[in-house]
Amino acid sequence: MFRHSSEMGEGMQLRGQRVLVLEDEPIIALDIASTITQAQGEVLGPVANVADALKLAETGGPSLAILDFDLGHEVSSAVALKLAALDVPFIFYTGTRVHEVEEAWPEATIITKPRDPRALVRTLASFVRPAQAFAETAAGSTV
Repeated sequence: MFRHSSEMGEGMQLRGQRVLVLEDEPIIALDIASTITQAQGEVLGPVANVADALKLAETGGPSLAILDFDLGHEVSSAVALKLAALDVPFIFYTGTRVHEVEEAWPEATIITKPRDPRALVRTLASFVRPAQAFAETAAGSTV
């Protein structure tokens, strides 16, 4: 679902951010990726399994992440652990097993499906450190 950039509201919310997307539903993954791109973020993935997400976490240099918890035949806990060890903020975006996520990750941000992908972007943007956001905005300015 492609949206005109003016529908993003605040615009450029994720400029300079590399967002790892772990989602096993292709249409949802593409919608999230499109929304991140419209917010001027860089999408890492999307990927649909833990092994690929771990590779991106280790080599792709993510600054933020969206993780579907229940990937059908596996869960994304190993990716969450890796991101936490790397000090990369992430959100769980899941439609099932919410209580399991809450118990395992009491401090994590959990957004339940279905939700407008723009809500995901706003939540991710809230994790961007102010100094980091200022530096990235300044680097992109032509003053």
